[in-house]
Amino acid sequence: MNYPPPRPPIARNYGTSTPPIPASPQQYPEMYPRAASAAPHLGPSPSGLRPPVMPHQSFQGRQPSPGPVPPGRQPSPNFMQRSPSPAQSMQRARRHYPAAATGPVVNNQASVPPPQFFSPAQVPTQQQSPNGYSNVSPPAQSPTPTLPYNPNSNQLYGSATQSMSNLSLNDSAQMANGPVNVPLIGQPPHIEDLYASPPSSDLPPNSAVTNAPTTHCDPRLKRCTLNAIPSTDGLLRKSKLPLAVVMTPYPTVCPEDTEIPCVSDTSVTRCDRCKAYINPFVTFMSSGRWRCNMCSVENEVPPSFDYDYSTQQQVDRWSRPELNYACVEYLAPTEYMVRAPQPPVFMFIIDVSSNAVKSGAARTSVESIMAAIDQLPNESERTKIGIMTIDQAVHFYTLLGDEPTMLTISDLEDMYLPRPATDLLVNLNEARAVVDDLLERLQTMHDNNTSVGNALGPALRAAYKLVSPTGGKIVCMQSTLPTVGEGSLSVREDPKLYGTNKESGLLQPGSPFYKLLAKDCSKTHVCVDMFLFGRQYSDVATMNVIPHYTGGKTHFYPMFSANNVTQATKVKEEIKHLLGEKIGMEAVMKTRTSPGLICREFHGHFTTRQPDIMALPNVPRDQTYVVELGIEEEIKAPTVYIQTALLFTTCEGERRLRVVTICLPVTTSLSQIFTSADQVAIAHTIAHQGKYLIAIYMITMNKAATTKIASGTDHIADSIVQICKAYGKEVMASTASGSAHLSICDNLKLLPLLGLGLLKNDAFRQNSNVSSDRRAISIIRLRTMPTDIFLPYLYPRFYSLHNMPQEVGGMDENNRFIMPPALNLTSEKLERYGAYLLENGQDMILWLGKDCVPQLCMDLLGAPNIDAVKTGMVSDLPTLSNPFSSRVTKLIEHIRSSRRGADYLSLFVVKEEGDQGLRAMFLSHLMEDRLLSAPNVAGMHQESANAGMSYYQWLGFVRAKCQ
Repeated sequence: MNYPPPRPPIARNYGTSTPPIPASPQQYPEMYPRAASAAPHLGPSPSGLRPPVMPHQSFQGRQPSPGPVPPGRQPSPNFMQRSPSPAQSMQRARRHYPAAATGPVVNNQASVPPPQFFSPAQVPTQQQSPNGYSNVSPPAQSPTPTLPYNPNSNQLYGSATQSMSNLSLNDSAQMANGPVNVPLIGQPPHIEDLYASPPSSDLPPNSAVTNAPTTHCDPRLKRCTLNAIPSTDGLLRKSKLPLAVVMTPYPTVCPEDTEIPCVSDTSVTRCDRCKAYINPFVTFMSSGRWRCNMCSVENEVPPSFDYDYSTQQQVDRWSRPELNYACVEYLAPTEYMVRAPQPPVFMFIIDVSSNAVKSGAARTSVESIMAAIDQLPNESERTKIGIMTIDQAVHFYTLLGDEPTMLTISDLEDMYLPRPATDLLVNLNEARAVVDDLLERLQTMHDNNTSVGNALGPALRAAYKLVSPTGGKIVCMQSTLPTVGEGSLSVREDPKLYGTNKESGLLQPGSPFYKLLAKDCSKTHVCVDMFLFGRQYSDVATMNVIPHYTGGKTHFYPMFSANNVTQATKVKEEIKHLLGEKIGMEAVMKTRTSPGLICREFHGHFTTRQPDIMALPNVPRDQTYVVELGIEEEIKAPTVYIQTALLFTTCEGERRLRVVTICLPVTTSLSQIFTSADQVAIAHTIAHQGKYLIAIYMITMNKAATTKIASGTDHIADSIVQICKAYGKEVMASTASGSAHLSICDNLKLLPLLGLGLLKNDAFRQNSNVSSDRRAISIIRLRTMPTDIFLPYLYPRFYSLHNMPQEVGGMDENNRFIMPPALNLTSEKLERYGAYLLENGQDMILWLGKDCVPQLCMDLLGAPNIDAVKTGMVSDLPTLSNPFSSRVTKLIEHIRSSRRGADYLSLFVVKEEGDQGLRAMFLSHLMEDRLLSAPNVAGMHQESANAGMSYYQWLGFVRAKCQ
């Protein structure tokens, strides 16, 4: 049912609504910031308030303006436009907004004088249906794209390739007429376009040897910042756009996905000169030869390409996967192996020191392993396992025989193995009973431990000796700082440095030991994952060094306590996911480009063995890598090609080769370069390019960190400013100087919003409330997360629950989950009687207004009124026997299940007049509002960007810098 605002206490019928009392600055101090100084400005006022809602508009039900549409091109499809929005049954809260502008109009946008305030006219409520639900069907959304290898399925690739085909014609029409300038100031961002397909590549006819739509690469696997490549480096520099590819070569495969096609006849066809792999963009000659699209050399077509020796039958060349799919896998022949395929190997290091026992981290770690041990990949029955525990000594456990035996090493100066490796690292199937026995004992074995030391460094050295002969994964469950032996760390945390220029020193590794060990691990295909349970300072920056260089992951649980069932559940779910992943092992990855292009920089978790080869002891699912490209000479060919090859071992013991190829047109037109730009890939690249991030990982070049945190924010702001300025100067055929508006092409209209999301992220936000551990884990996430998590991490998804239609939570005719419409991240959307759900890819927040309807509290949380609602982190909402509770529960479950990756989304319940820390956490996610916890913003024309800016202040800053 819909939950309208409450009437005055005398009235007891909640079926109709009355005008709510206007919100005041005293009620919403974060939403009504103090006015800034009266600097000259255009657009919204410096206070961060948004443009007015005109009296004839219904705020709850209105759709964002689609903005200018290029000639011959349909608006980008989005979940708010696919079907009408549900009818709304409530009135808009009366709040004050700046009066409409009366100044001169430029490009349909009026300049705004200093604001005058008025209350919008009351909008009549729409007639409710008898049962309280809207009769309008909500839009259906498939929030997580799927792999593109089923042409008959209604999934990303089938629909995306069809839309790309259509968009190519529309893009051509747009090029003929020139790009349409989209004014940014004066209208809210069109957030529905964040998840739209990237601009299409307008390829020449017959670029591929087949007409299969799957020759276009799924952007979830690989996407380029520019879908039309400049012909010269000068043209690229003039555009100010970055040139890079964002890759997630090993994404999670869900049950509804179709597997990437695999060539199993061991016929791997490569160019004799450049060693590129055959792909849909080669050319076949009449003389039984094929011409490489990368280097133009002619090669012999091998006999096995057209003949299957196992069946003794001719093969239809044009049906081969290599010629029909942009991404294909090969079952690698023996020449791609230097040894027998590596078995899955897991060595666990568990902190059992006094602090770990008191917080419950030790017991939770053991319970998590017990719950996940059946999930370990063991189809080939070759999986090996070993267990070590640490305090001020290192404890080994023999796992052969009838029962486990503990062996303690206290002399840590020269670490050695007390028994042969075959006793300490055993086959899981053969020693399962002993392993289970040990895990049962470990739950209570160290309960009375009083040792406060931690010997992580020596334990890692010993684990490396055990695992290095075969390669494998070391999983560390760490609760305290290492204090004994090599790799010992001290507490460097100094809250006085938070938000200052000296904070970058806290983000440097505290010991060289971890990088040196990481190099040894990488050479022997050993990966390290870290689970950090931080009751106090954890030095996440140092602990992440080994995962960074070995292809591992780092998980951080601040203020962990096993008494918090929700925290313990999160740990168990994430450990279970990590251990059950079908990972790739002992991998190398190489990116090749056609002449004129060159790979300049590589970003992600790996080690570079050669200038263009990335070594990955472990290839986790859904981990992202960025390769920056450059133009070293003029490109005269009509197209360029970027091919990435990933050679890895599966958990089943197969050596496989995954090849991903994209083809992009070459252009001499700056206009076409801009209209082909992918704003999401650009934001991803800017995040990796940030000088602040580079400073944190300056250890790669053995240099000291001298870059300030402000350098990262300046890099982000300058990148956005330079792109907008170049567009105004080079494409709009006039300099931005003196222009009264800020415009950019349609496909980049959300780039400033994503830039603001980066500035407000904990990785870059200059804020004394952001600890160094919290900042470090945010940086790690930005460097590794895939696009479908990167986007909500920068700009969370925000839904209204109290008035969502009854269809939400069901499935549409295409068996897709029906989502509520997403809202812009602004306090204007908050009603004091409402309930809202926000998710950022890491957490979900349920926000309850201070006058939340009692019936809603009862239906959703089983509480009689808002005062009885308990706040904080919860495992799940209570299961109640009413339709509203069922729909919200399904929505939360769907969000969790559709988020690919190891992160389990926590759920927080927050009340408007509840805990101030929780309240501030929620309000900090309202990206379009001004953030008062950041340094004060003096006006629209300050010299540097600031995380405290509202969206409109940020646009004003960009416009001022463009002049």
